Amino acid sequence: MSLSQLPRETRQKIFDLAICSPATPPASPSATQHERSRGIRGRGIWCIQPENPALSLLLVNRQFNDEVRKVLDFIPADYYVDIMFVKDYGLWPTWHIPVLPRTKYIKSINATFRLFDPADDLDPRFRGSMSFSGGDGGPEGATWSFYYLLTGVLQKGPGDLGHFDEYFIEDITVNILKPTDGASHKSIACGDRELELGNKPRRRFTRRFFSDETIKPEERLAMYMANNLGMILSLDYHTTNYGMIIWEHVMVSIVLNVNGLEYRRFGMEELIEGHRIRDWGMTPEYIAERKEKYERWRYWLDERRRRVKGGLELNGERPVSYIM
Repeated sequence: MSLSQLPRETRQKIFDLAICSPATPPASPSATQHERSRGIRGRGIWCIQPENPALSLLLVNRQFNDEVRKVLDFIPADYYVDIMFVKDYGLWPTWHIPVLPRTKYIKSINATFRLFDPADDLDPRFRGSMSFSGGDGGPEGATWSFYYLLTGVLQKGPGDLGHFDEYFIEDITVNILKPTDGASHKSIACGDRELELGNKPRRRFTRRFFSDETIKPEERLAMYMANNLGMILSLDYHTTNYGMIIWEHVMVSIVLNVNGLEYRRFGMEELIEGHRIRDWGMTPEYIAERKEKYERWRYWLDERRRRVKGGLELNGERPVSYIM
């Protein structure tokens, strides 16, 4: 019996499974390296064009086209991304997008992180694109790779849709998995071979969770991500200008899991309600100006979050471009 001969309800269930089931992620970085290009903003982010799982079904015939479109109309705004963390070679996201966002409101983003030691067959163009060496007066380059990976979704939607807009995401869940590539992963900051040759990242990486083999590599990566995300979301003197966008666009929570078990949860309402900035700067003029900007932004932010949750029309653009 052919697919077209099955009862319509059965066909629609099959279409739903074919379109919505997350695709099998790449077996290794080598499998998709030639299709990847550098992200527009993010150094160390290497993107690949998402595949449309519904396209082949839409093109079969008019009957299938109509039935598949009905399935697409009811697909929830939940998106999945597999991210290969390739040491020194960057973050390699592969999105599963069954249907493009119909509105600015996304229910969930579910991300999986997998660690890889760089293999010998990887193109040299990736090498050094995500550095864990210390920055000059700021964080290491890898911090910005993670930051732009997150804010890119908030500004451009899942799959790097190619134009700047804004999307409001209810929940983001990240699951960091145990490595399966056979490497020892003595450090998450550089490959095993580089570590053996003594080519360690400079300066900041005396912190034990980068190279402490008593801690599992996936847990070390979770510690690194949680530490940096916590600093950005704290909106202190150094991070306020960078964390504002996350407060504006993530509605409920960001959760980090390790092998499926919750490691750290950032509840947005708790962060926002209990927030206090302790260091405003040195001079009275700067302090007064920054406090005034913060109050204007907070009034706008609280109203915007209320409107987003209520499905109401938004309240215009951010009243200040920066605070600190």
